[in-house]
Amino acid sequence: MLAALAGQTHEVLTALVVRQLPSPAGGADAELVATVTRTHVTFRPLAPDAIAAYVATGEPLDKAGAYGYQGLGACLVAGIHGCYYNVVGLSLSAVLDAFETILRSTPDATT
Repeated sequence: MLAALAGQTHEVLTALVVRQLPSPAGGADAELVATVTRTHVTFRPLAPDAIAAYVATGEPLDKAGAYGYQGLGACLVAGIHGCYYNVVGLSLSAVLDAFETILRSTPDATT
């Protein structure tokens, strides 16, 4: 996987759905917010021995895409275009935007 990513740009996509259930007392229908966050990650060209050294650390063994950008895997990356948090887990700005949308649509919500 890392050899295929070396020197290339790939996309990290994360889908998020937040649903506000309707009040048991009745009223407005449930509000639903769905979004996909897209981040482009460009890897540095990697020599086979650099890939082997990274794999030997054990870090990539439990990672989607076989790298952890929040750790040693950052050394494999030339750059990203988009949300850092999307690459390492979940876009915080997407979560906050979804919650704000839900709260704005709920007349009795407190902030």
